[in-house]
Amino acid sequence: MKKKPEIKETFAPRKTHRWFFAGLTLAILVVVGTATYYFLQSRPSAVLARVNGVEITRHEVDYYGYLSLMQSWDPTGIDNEMKAEKNIGAYTLQVMIDRQLLLQEAKKRGISVSEKAVAFAYSNYIASYSDESDYKIMLKEVNATEKEAEDMVADNLTIEALMNSLVPDSSVTDRELQAFYIAHRTCYAGMGGFTGNKKQVKADYLADARPAALNKLLAQLTKTADIRK
Repeated sequence: MKKKPEIKETFAPRKTHRWFFAGLTLAILVVVGTATYYFLQSRPSAVLARVNGVEITRHEVDYYGYLSLMQSWDPTGIDNEMKAEKNIGAYTLQVMIDRQLLLQEAKKRGISVSEKAVAFAYSNYIASYSDESDYKIMLKEVNATEKEAEDMVADNLTIEALMNSLVPDSSVTDRELQAFYIAHRTCYAGMGGFTGNKKQVKADYLADARPAALNKLLAQLTKTADIRK
């Protein structure tokens, strides 16, 4: 690396003024540093959106964007799409808005999940990291708490429960399954026909029907919601 040329001073304050300039410089640094500190501290709690009066903060968007990448399953689809999204922050905010709408709807319908189910899912979430210490490091890096991560898992389970309620197992008819089987016959070729594959056909049918129903519900909720960014 080339050595920078020495710059000769064109202005040298008199000795009696040097302490004044040093003090002034220090005062400016203190003021700027203090302002910067409070600005950075306030940014995580900055409200980015309100969904029917419920606030979504920058902090929530930031930590969810990172922690959700480790989820083995995410009902909002962020797991599969976020990596290719150029503006991750804007995308994550929209996902958070959608999640809030669905969580509010689940609450209206009296849909909830048990503490036991949340604890089991949360333990699996931690296990998705190579080591628990890596999980703790990740939490520290994104300034998130274990409670926030656990709440994220609980919200996912709630949204999944809402989605499953839209197309319950008992609502699926044999006629719908047969139509689905015929439309996807090549996927089940040589495997015992419809009767021999009925269980798998039903699972595949629900895997398509439930997300479609959830998206339809979300579109309806979005039309009537009070969303402010």
